[in-house]
Amino acid sequence: MRKICTVMLLEYVEAALRHARYEIPPDDGSYYGEIPECNGVYTNAKSLKECREELREVFDEWVLFWVHKKFSLPVIDGISLVMREAHNKEDRCCVYTITA
Repeated sequence: MRKICTVMLLEYVEAALRHARYEIPPDDGSYYGEIPECNGVYTNAKSLKECREELREVFDEWVLFWVHKKFSLPVIDGISLVMREAHNKEDRCCVYTITA
């Protein structure tokens, strides 16, 4: 069951990263990246590659924080991650649903 949950979480992450937007602000020449659907997920870096890597790290931390605080994660590309309490070791804390 854990492996399935991990794969589903990766699908959610990949969907979010497909929504990433990048730009070069005119004032300093750095790269700016954000995921608009995820409030607070943004970063600046010296190169586009670094910006993409940092944005992934910021998004991962953002998801963990939201899960810890029991906030609802946004639906992205029809993928919804719904958290629930685990009742035993075999039970997992995420339920993956696709909403049409």
